Amino acid sequence: MKLFYKLKFFIWAAGLPGALLLFFPLLIVFVTRGRVLENASSVDGSSVIQIAYLGLCTVVLFREYISKPQGFLKKILFRSPFLFLIGYIIICFLSTLWSSNLFLTFYRSFESLIFLLLITMTIKKLIEDYDYSTVIKWSIWFAFWNLFVGILFRLKLVGLSAISIPFLPSRLFFPLFFFLIISLGRKTLPKVVTISIAIIGLSNKIFIGIALGLLSLTHGSLKNKITFIFIVILILFVVAYYGFDKLLLDTLFYGRDSVGIEDASGRKQVWSYLISKSKENPIFGFGFVSGEIQLLSASAFKGAINAHNSIISALINVGYSGLVVLGLFFISVFNLVFRLKVKSKKTKSAFIGTIILIFVVSMSAPSLGGRVYGAWIPSVYLISLIVGLKKYYKVIP
Repeated sequence: MKLFYKLKFFIWAAGLPGALLLFFPLLIVFVTRGRVLENASSVDGSSVIQIAYLGLCTVVLFREYISKPQGFLKKILFRSPFLFLIGYIIICFLSTLWSSNLFLTFYRSFESLIFLLLITMTIKKLIEDYDYSTVIKWSIWFAFWNLFVGILFRLKLVGLSAISIPFLPSRLFFPLFFFLIISLGRKTLPKVVTISIAIIGLSNKIFIGIALGLLSLTHGSLKNKITFIFIVILILFVVAYYGFDKLLLDTLFYGRDSVGIEDASGRKQVWSYLISKSKENPIFGFGFVSGEIQLLSASAFKGAINAHNSIISALINVGYSGLVVLGLFFISVFNLVFRLKVKSKKTKSAFIGTIILIFVVSMSAPSLGGRVYGAWIPSVYLISLIVGLKKYYKVIP
């Protein structure tokens, strides 16, 4: 019975907006056939259901907006880095005018706007209705919920072979909550699971993001700084014992033939091709989402679904006009997180590490700048969480 009430609270804590956000991964499971959860991106027959879902979200958000004053929500959206993201989405809408696929560009632009509003409304309701610790706890549950649904879907799609290394369900969504869970979570088991999941995912971008994110420990308490020094000493010891090249091949370059930029991502040729094509329409791009699909489909990289890089996605889709705005968004997010006022240095350390991890993943995976999938939702959620807490508290607990 206690579990039932916890589950009920989790589902309805943020009202209908939160429940709809929680339902989305289940929806993708239902409508996706033969594609992994994070790659459900094309507008096909299943889009009728997804469009209906977006329509429902629109109605719910409109009802929420007119039901009571939304001063706090306006602060989150218009007095924060999200002003730049909204500007980027507006440019995406405008790119419908020159897109080769008008419906696809408009649909994906509208989807980005609705999910931004759905996530920020969820954060707004959580922060207004509950204390800081409860908001953090719900966010951690949100991460584990998406991991759980991802595992179920992989089991449905490929059977027990889903339980293998690399562990694919853990490679984009869940790891972005790494620092939140490790630093701000209260229980040991979720922390152990989080570290284990990050390791068995064998994702180079996650390893690099976490490694760079650990630099945030230098902004934390004395305990965090001692932990950072201990980690550095441990890494140096392992490198000295194991050998630098061999260590890299068995970790960051696992499964590669050598140590090099081209082996770190496997995307160097795709990036080079798209950058060269961007010169054909550098100012306005080729149309949001449709630009990437059009260029990749007409190349030797037909298997690629997008650039796997936020900057290159923006450049191809909406040109320099969108790239500049997206760049300002990232800059303003870093500026905000480094200027946070917090009671606990551990909190600031966790948030800085999170933003560093988000940025690294955005430079090497589907995320901000492209359509809503991959790392898009967790990135926007975590940034919304940090922005919302900053706007609500003078000093974050």
